[in-house]
Amino acid sequence: MTTFKHTPITNNETDYFALSLIDRGLADTRALKIAKGLKENDWDKVTSAICNCDCSNFSLLLKIEPRLVYTAFEREECNALKERIEQETDTFYSGGEWLTESTIGDTTF
Repeated sequence: MTTFKHTPITNNETDYFALSLIDRGLADTRALKIAKGLKENDWDKVTSAICNCDCSNFSLLLKIEPRLVYTAFEREECNALKERIEQETDTFYSGGEWLTESTIGDTTF
């Protein structure tokens, strides 16, 4: 039987998605804030919660829920989130697309 992680601030009433994020290693404080924003359909809250992740949690979140991170950026167009994605993935956002150095060519930033 699989054992699920419950922390002092989670219980069986906690949002399923928050618990899923916690079970996959995300800090419970970030998971709860992200899930609350999603439940309220408030992408500003979701984006804020993502941006407030420390480096290891941001990296993990981008690995386990990339669609969430990119959707938050698309909805809010937050420069702080754009910069974090660029730093983590070695990509650049330009003209509505994520580009790698190989697609950029000799362009210098």
